[in-house]
Amino acid sequence: MDAQGSKPRLIIVCGLPGAGKTTLAKELERNLQAVRFCPDEWMAEFAIDVWDEPRRTKIEAFQWKLGQRLLELGQTIIEESTGYKTESSGSGGSVTRDVRHRSKSALALAIFVKPLASATRLARRSSAGHAAG
Repeated sequence: MDAQGSKPRLIIVCGLPGAGKTTLAKELERNLQAVRFCPDEWMAEFAIDVWDEPRRTKIEAFQWKLGQRLLELGQTIIEESTGYKTESSGSGGSVTRDVRHRSKSALALAIFVKPLASATRLARRSSAGHAAG
């Protein structure tokens, strides 16, 4: 069981490079006493180019294998990813479908992190709309 004494959770933090996935995932890791998997960190540790897709795919597969075992043992895990596609992306992929597939027995949650610049623009638009209205 995790720190909250509840069912183990699979949390997938998705976003573009530099969007803040790792920052959010580290905070969740501390607060939930979870195990966090970040392919970029493993690649850096082994001096692998983060743009080496064949190796990234192998690392992500291995991390998922470890993650599945941890979920079976009742541990919450956090996966960081830039590779999940939304249904509206036109790629045919679906985060919802992938999360359901991955989380047979665990509660699953996918969090999409937008780059700070996008969030700042949205906040400005929202503030401007309230000021004008």
